[in-house]
Amino acid sequence: MEARIAVDGTEADRVSLWDWLFDDPDLRDLLGRDASIEVNRRLEYVVVVEGPVAIWATLARSLAYWVVRRQVGIRLAGPHGHSAVVGPDGDPEMVLRRVLGALEFSTPA
Repeated sequence: MEARIAVDGTEADRVSLWDWLFDDPDLRDLLGRDASIEVNRRLEYVVVVEGPVAIWATLARSLAYWVVRRQVGIRLAGPHGHSAVVGPDGDPEMVLRRVLGALEFSTPA
């Protein structure tokens, strides 16, 4: 299963997200060196999960933290055909969990 993430920001924001995800030991194995593609002139990161579905909850939490910290929005297309534009307002983790199909999983605080 895969998810696609696009950053609504600058090139520095895109690099920051990549570094953020790659620095997370629970997520770095999901990212290949060629994990980015260009779609409609927008760079997207592709995250592939072939292990436990609970990793989507970890991804949701990590993305939500990054979005709030950077104050930048992202566009996320989840593995089950759902998508959303997520910003730092409201509860981005809950929105991301819905898109990724990870509502029933919890992640450690």
